[in-house]
Amino acid sequence: MKQAIVFIALLAISLSASAQMSSWKITLNKKAVIKSSTVDDTVANVIRVKKADLSNNNLFKIEFDDNKANEVPKGWVRSIGLFDEKGEGTAQKDSADQIFLFNKDLLKIIWTRKKLNICAWLAPADPAMAKAIRIKRNVLGVLILED
Repeated sequence: MKQAIVFIALLAISLSASAQMSSWKITLNKKAVIKSSTVDDTVANVIRVKKADLSNNNLFKIEFDDNKANEVPKGWVRSIGLFDEKGEGTAQKDSADQIFLFNKDLLKIIWTRKKLNICAWLAPADPAMAKAIRIKRNVLGVLILED
């Protein structure tokens, strides 16, 4: 049993490393604001927006671009979400390579929080296996509402 847990943990670590090699693009108002493949870089991957930027009917979009070597392994799913500084989820989509939010909906979410972390993670599709391992959320970027 211990060997199985160690194997699953090592598998999760290797999958987390392969997930970091994927690249993604974050688009706001039809303009790519971040194109990156570096996770947890909260200095370079910062998006500063004003209320006027979000006061239209355009989209805020996060898209993953997996090449064949970095596809999500069979039996695993990628989730993408927005989290406040306390770690509470404000928007999340499971089994996804992209997530879309209307700017007005994003403004409602960020208005009281002022700062959101954009995260992605891989998890086993099997709930029993997911309970046995610790899943790390990779921060893709930080969204900050400026006055």
